[in-house]
Formats: sequence, structure tokens, C-alpha cells
Amino acid sequence: MSPAQCKQTDEKLGSLRGRLKIPLFLMATGAGLLGSLSMTFLKGMTESFEENGVFGSFSLYGYLILSLCLSVFQLNLLNMTMEIYDQIEIIPIYNSSMILLNICAGAIVLNEKLYYTWGELCLIILCGCISIVGVWVIIYKPVSISEEVRPEPLQEHLPPKAGLDQTLD
Repeated sequence: MSPAQCKQTDEKLGSLRGRLKIPLFLMATGAGLLGSLSMTFLKGMTESFEENGVFGSFSLYGYLILSLCLSVFQLNLLNMTMEIYDQIEIIPIYNSSMILLNICAGAIVLNEKLYYTWGELCLIILCGCISIVGVWVIIYKPVSISEEVRPEPLQEHLPPKAGLDQTLD
């Protein structure tokens, strides 16, 4: 596509461009959610281990199996997202969602909010809001023409391919 054609396409798409990255957000945040759930189950496993020992409870093995399954799904979703979108956009969204969801899971499930003062909780919320604004900037940043049009390699400068129909002398 020429730059003029890109500009015409850009005018036709209009507000659709912002919606094109919504699956990026959902897939990267979903991988972060799965990672956070896996971490929460690992924390539950260590709590169960401290209370009951290695053979004291079946919940220990349930937490371990559930955590391993969630980790496999997390890596699968993250790899699938990286096949579709650029890593420079995926990793910040994934990391910020995983950190924020781990903080929320620890505060709600394990009642870790009791270990913080009100000032520390306010700073955690402020930093979470900054992370959310950063993700918003990544999702709604304008796409430049160089990102839209990725030129194909020139075939005339490549050496000829050796095939079955060519004979070697």
C-alpha cells in the first residue's frame, strides 16, 4: 500500500482503530488473570502445607494441580497473544494486570490488607491508577504509517531458490 492509500484507509476506518486493540487488552489481561489465580492457589497451597503438613490434607494436592493447569493455560494464552500482537504492547499490559490482580487477590483472599496502613493502601491505589492509565495509553495510541504498512522483501535481490527443476553443474 502506498502512503496515500494508507491515509484513505485511515479515514475510512475512523474510530474503529481504537477498537482493534481491545482483543489485545482482553488476551493480555486474561493471561495476567490466570497468572494471578495460579499465584493465589500457590499461596493457598503454602498455607495448607503450614497447617497440615505434606500428607495432612488433600487440598494441598488440589491447589498444586489447579495451579499447574492454570499456569499452562496462562502460557498458552500469552503465546497466542504474542503471535498476533507486538510484544512491546503485550508485556506491559500483562505485567501490570498480573501485579494489580495479585495485589487484589492478596488483599481479598488472604486478607493482606490488614498489614498495610491507610497511607500505604492509598499509595497502592494511586500506583494502580497510574498503571491503568499506562495501559489505556498503550491501547489507544495512534498507529503510525510505518506500523500499518510492513514492506515485503524485494524478490529481485534474493538469490534464486534451488529446486528440483534446477540442475547443479
